[in-house]
Amino acid sequence: MIVLLAGAAAVVLAIAGVIGFLVLRGEDEDPAAGGPVDLREPLTFQEVAATAPAPCAAGMLPDPEEATCYRLGASAMTVRRLERLRILGPDAAHGQSGWRLALTLTRADAAGFGRMSGQAAARPDGSPGRRIAMVAGGRVLSAPAIQGGPITGGDLEISGSRLFTRPYLEDLARRLSGRRAP
Repeated sequence: MIVLLAGAAAVVLAIAGVIGFLVLRGEDEDPAAGGPVDLREPLTFQEVAATAPAPCAAGMLPDPEEATCYRLGASAMTVRRLERLRILGPDAAHGQSGWRLALTLTRADAAGFGRMSGQAAARPDGSPGRRIAMVAGGRVLSAPAIQGGPITGGDLEISGSRLFTRPYLEDLARRLSGRRAP
């Protein structure tokens, strides 16, 4: 009888362990593993209309990375879902010296970003309109200038220099998605 009870208790504990694992792993799994990632905090891509050195005047958003302020233009798109979200480390073989947050947009958002980046690429080199700000939570994450032509396909990387550490990007991924990015 004692052996039977001990065996039943072991089975119950094993089942409870499996259930616990399945429930808790949702917080740490790869957000892209099950398909698209619904963003908890939307990410807005918006054209840059003007830049100025910090401190920022009213109506401008700061970029602490560059000590630059941005006045954003009318052309914007807000992303609420990603196909994939990953943190990428330095990769000397490909000329990447810093940490990056890699995003894969949905097909519809990729088409919209292709149009937006095409408009930016058509503006003169060095002009503020050549930049697209990436904004989340009212903060500019990055505002890169579009190099070459439009960015199609939906694969983007947010990168920077001193602020873009692994812990910073892990926090950013968690804020955007509610999950840890691999």
